[in-house]
Amino acid sequence: MRKKQANSIERHPKQYAKQRKDFTEEEVAYYTRTFNEKNKYMSSEFKELTPKEFYRSIFPEGTFEQFNNMSEHKPNGILSILYDEEQGGRSYNRILFDDLGMLDEVAGKEFVIASPIAFSGRTRSSKMAYKIYGITIDLDGIEVENIKALISQMQQGVLPMATHLVNSGTGLHVYYIFDTPVPAMPNYFDSFNNLKKALIDIIWNSYTSSIKERQYQGIFQGYRVPGTQTKISPECIVKAYNVGKNVTVRYLNSFVEKKERADFDDSNYTSLQEAQELWEDWYNRRVVNNEPVGNYKLDEIQKKRRRQWYEGWKNKIIKGALDGNRHYCIGVLFNYAMKAEIPMEEALEYALSIVPTLNALTVTPGNAFTEDDVYAAEIYYDRKFIKMGRKGIIRMTGIDIGETKRNHRPQKEHLEEARAIRDVRMARDGRKWTDGRPDKKEIIEKWRIENPSGTKAECIKATGISKPTVYKWWDSYLYKIKKLRKETDRWDLPKYYVVKEDKDALVKLQEYYSKGITDVEILTEKEVEDINELHKIKRKAEFFEEHKSDERFVNNHEMYTDYYLAWEIYYDK
Repeated sequence: MRKKQANSIERHPKQYAKQRKDFTEEEVAYYTRTFNEKNKYMSSEFKELTPKEFYRSIFPEGTFEQFNNMSEHKPNGILSILYDEEQGGRSYNRILFDDLGMLDEVAGKEFVIASPIAFSGRTRSSKMAYKIYGITIDLDGIEVENIKALISQMQQGVLPMATHLVNSGTGLHVYYIFDTPVPAMPNYFDSFNNLKKALIDIIWNSYTSSIKERQYQGIFQGYRVPGTQTKISPECIVKAYNVGKNVTVRYLNSFVEKKERADFDDSNYTSLQEAQELWEDWYNRRVVNNEPVGNYKLDEIQKKRRRQWYEGWKNKIIKGALDGNRHYCIGVLFNYAMKAEIPMEEALEYALSIVPTLNALTVTPGNAFTEDDVYAAEIYYDRKFIKMGRKGIIRMTGIDIGETKRNHRPQKEHLEEARAIRDVRMARDGRKWTDGRPDKKEIIEKWRIENPSGTKAECIKATGISKPTVYKWWDSYLYKIKKLRKETDRWDLPKYYVVKEDKDALVKLQEYYSKGITDVEILTEKEVEDINELHKIKRKAEFFEEHKSDERFVNNHEMYTDYYLAWEIYYDK
């Protein structure tokens, strides 16, 4: 028996006082039967994995530190035991070393979670995250027919093929394990959370779940560990199955809209050395002086304004809280209180006062909202969540808080006025704000086309153009179009096609087949977008070819530059 690890996580004493759901005998019988049916089906179709096989497929040998040998300074996995009946309901963390031996020690425990992320140290938090090894989607209300529909949609290419499926109890955990782990850099968190939300939107559909209201979690959310208990009963043990291969981020991105894709590009990450040159004040505050995020004091006017946000959110909780978002609604309340420098005690007193109101919204059996849920949400009263913004709040709670206004005007009008002021000021000096841009832009475009595999650093050295300018025009419109032209030879969409990301893609495909139309192509949203972009180029080029000798083109060449460029690209001039 290995030496027990010291407790590494502090919780409110009431936070995990009770974990087992209050199911009736009839509900336990129903969920147990459904759970066993799911296991029977998946074991007949896929390879069942032991807990160690499951986590070894996520974290290859050599990923973590060795037990009793931490000289290599590697990360670890974290197992969070949220309720240990043998220790009086105590909650604590355990380190998962490279031998995965801790899985044997937590086997059969009531409530143990983990995420496909490696951490530095003993704390399972975004601040201590080291690498992200995958994304997990949690589906609720799952029966065998839902799993069959899920697999069918994956095999049809409507949904991304999962790496693993985990029968977690009443639901199903869908694991997408990355070919290459993603560095857990803070500038990636938002875009990966957006990707996960978009994946939930398409994977959780009317065929794959019996529950209409989707539930969203972030990338750091932990999920029940295979080999431990489900919430149904001690006899129902979480089981894992291998379904497909590891995936790339690019593959997952191809199933969602462009704005929801993960921005996994190392060139977007600024090193500390570059940050020191670009943002000296920030570097001194955050790196040299080690000041925390949002380390500032509010004046009275700012406190008053933020107090209004806090009070406004109270009303939104009462109007917008649902069975599936109540925990996060209270979490956002604590977050607003922290940002407004409102004492924790005041926010806690209000949150506890509305527990009966929120509990009355319960729909799912055994999912009562209690004071324990309020205490669990206190974690959001922390400055590490100072950057929780509008998009994050909407994603967590599903409650729209409205867009920010600029001087009580929409962004478009605000920018119009700002640009007008800019132009007036530039005119006084006899300059235009676009001076100097076209030449350098064209130089960079030309260099990229001539050096398709060249790097930014090589471009800076070869052209003598400054680093900020090269970074600014690295992906210009003209370069993108010319690059796109090299990647595809299609200028028009096919007559019959369905978009893979469309939630009704499978239905549309079946409709085509029922009509005897078999030459149907399945295109990704990006492919449709690219072909449409080239189709616009084609139309402009054909128009220019027909009218290029017209007086309006000859005498106004600069006004019709885009037509001329389209003509050059389409006809390979």
